[in-house]
Amino acid sequence: MIERWKDVPGYKGYYQVSDAGRVRSLSRIIIRSNGYPQTVRNRILKLSVGTYGHVQVLLCRIGHRVTRTVHQLVLEAFIGRCPKGLEACHNDGVHVNNQLLNLRWDTHKSNMEDMGRHGLRRVLPVRRSDGKLYESCKAAAKAVGVHRSSVSRSIYCGQHCAGYTWEFINV
Repeated sequence: MIERWKDVPGYKGYYQVSDAGRVRSLSRIIIRSNGYPQTVRNRILKLSVGTYGHVQVLLCRIGHRVTRTVHQLVLEAFIGRCPKGLEACHNDGVHVNNQLLNLRWDTHKSNMEDMGRHGLRRVLPVRRSDGKLYESCKAAAKAVGVHRSSVSRSIYCGQHCAGYTWEFINV
């Protein structure tokens, strides 16, 4: 199958993304900060893996640098802008597989369900300092009347939440 290339939205004439999940810079002449022109040649860009395991790339235009995830660039170039309320999802759950056939715009709920099916998201039970058990941070937070991020922060940062300390229970 032939790899198809399209301009990265907002970077026409600078960068293109392929349906295989590769990103390339296009040949052009830029003016350096010292005032001298420099020729930038066509080349496939090096990709890196970000904090959450998604492949990302650094794009630069007129001195402004932006790090973007490749799966979003592929979807934006080939499908269109992300509709409100949706996010980029990997059909197979593999964050480094950025082929167009593996990507879709979908809801956050659907994305979390996919991650559960692929074994990428585990809900761990939590215990508060008085020994009471909850099936998840969300359930614990609801029971004590706080936001689930407060319980999570308590676990990771050792802070008190609703008068208790909390911990995950490995199952």
